[in-house]
Amino acid sequence: MTTKDDSYTREDPGIERVKRIRNPALVRERRTQLLDAALELFVEKGYHRTTIRDICARSGINRASFYDFVQNKDDILRRLLYRMHHPERPESNGEPYDPASLASFEAYLIYLFEFAWTENREVIQLTYRTAGDMARDDLGEVLSHDAALVDRVAKGIDHFYDLKADDDRVALIANVIVFLNAFLPLRGWNLRQFDAAYLAKTLARLVTDMIGTLKTGAGSEAQRRQA
Repeated sequence: MTTKDDSYTREDPGIERVKRIRNPALVRERRTQLLDAALELFVEKGYHRTTIRDICARSGINRASFYDFVQNKDDILRRLLYRMHHPERPESNGEPYDPASLASFEAYLIYLFEFAWTENREVIQLTYRTAGDMARDDLGEVLSHDAALVDRVAKGIDHFYDLKADDDRVALIANVIVFLNAFLPLRGWNLRQFDAAYLAKTLARLVTDMIGTLKTGAGSEAQRRQA
């Protein structure tokens, strides 16, 4: 999984060298190696006990090249936390999934929840472990990305149902969905008997059934598709 560089809003004054690398695919590949290696180490050893030397050794990228792709260890952490709120389409070069691009809201939820339980699981765990130690600016950035994900989910509900994104009920449901997205990895110790596909499909159906019970002008998503 890669992070689209122009979607990452924090300024990168310390990595001018990256701009001189004319192969964007190489930058993404090497940066992903560093982020994936760092994630493993942050989960194993903790953020503060992990060194840049450790990350280079695990990733196979030498220290001289480290600063070609990331600014420092804090930059790696910020990029990892960005992943939590930006589930990506594999074919999109880092663009987050737009719910409206799928056939149904349930399909979007299945993707979101299954992604949380598999590829995004350790990032979500890392986010909640490190939240208390983050600098105020970094925590504010994480919270802003969280709010953006809630907004994206609310717009998805608006797209598939006769409920507007500014409806208080939609805001509440969108927040519940984002909570469930984090709930799966944080409850992994008690959900080991279920595979990711089953969890995702079951939760997605429960949520869409909940939305369908709300009184709307044109009924549920299923009713709209039949109209």
